Amino acid sequence: MPDLAALRRRHFHALALAALAWPAARAAPPVMPFPSRPITIVVMFPPGGVADLVARLAAAELASLWGQPVTVDNRAGANGQIAAELVARSVPDGHTLMLASDAAMSINPLVYARLRYDPKQDFVPVCQMVTAAVYLFVHPGVPATSLPELVAWLKAHPGRAAYGSYGLGSSPHLLTETFKQMTGTDLLHVPYKGTADAMPALLNGEIQVLMSLQGPTLPLVQAGRLKVLAAFSAQRQPAMPDVPTAAEQGVPLEGGGWFGIVAPRATPPAVVERLSHALSGLARSPGFHGRVVLPFGVEAVGRPAAAFAEQLAHDEQRYARMVKAANVRLDAL
Repeated sequence: MPDLAALRRRHFHALALAALAWPAARAAPPVMPFPSRPITIVVMFPPGGVADLVARLAAAELASLWGQPVTVDNRAGANGQIAAELVARSVPDGHTLMLASDAAMSINPLVYARLRYDPKQDFVPVCQMVTAAVYLFVHPGVPATSLPELVAWLKAHPGRAAYGSYGLGSSPHLLTETFKQMTGTDLLHVPYKGTADAMPALLNGEIQVLMSLQGPTLPLVQAGRLKVLAAFSAQRQPAMPDVPTAAEQGVPLEGGGWFGIVAPRATPPAVVERLSHALSGLARSPGFHGRVVLPFGVEAVGRPAAAFAEQLAHDEQRYARMVKAANVRLDAL
């Protein structure tokens, strides 16, 4: 005969455990499908540059994959702080993303005394899309065809020339200030909101020097509307193989930039993983190569979330050394 008392005890314990577990299970938020509504990619640069194009291609890819509208919202200014603050305070469900730069994620915390967001605490990396070398461009009126000639001209005319950047604390700003210290030259800094604003200023002669990604400059160089004197990279770049590196010309300085997608920190890991997989696939696709890599001279890397996080850690150390050497420190805007 079965032990009725023992059966009753086991039944009682099972009911008690179920009763204890029920409130916790009921309190857990339901797993929502993603995406469940339109997605927005906030871009910290004006329309027309490489970052804007990368964001728009990402938007088209995600919309095609998931059947939800994906829009691009350009919020340029304050070296990315306006866009970053907006996204950091958005609902962390994957429906609001940011196309970020190395400056916004790695340089701003080092150069601004006060910052309206915290890259480590407010964001999670999703996918690093592209990296790019930085070139030194000059207006055709500058009487120099090499880096040594430019340095000699700048030293002969201290304070006469101006250089542009994508904003205070941007990577071109930091790189040019380091270049000034290394070469003992003097240039006036004129910050802009992005490439789409800085490049026309160079073409019009408002500034004489600009460190920038290649972007759509190759036809301008070929037409004689711009001169490119150096690539600030370890090796010569395939898009401009005749352009010597800065190190080849006696200035051992390297600098480059990247653009990648980040999300608010509390975004669910499963959502981050789904976004990361989709965007990494886009960066490696032939269409992306034809639309971005070839015409703009960037490298499509498609680093998923974990590898992107490692890159951010590496950048933090690299830029800390550059900021210290350049002695750049800014007040919050």
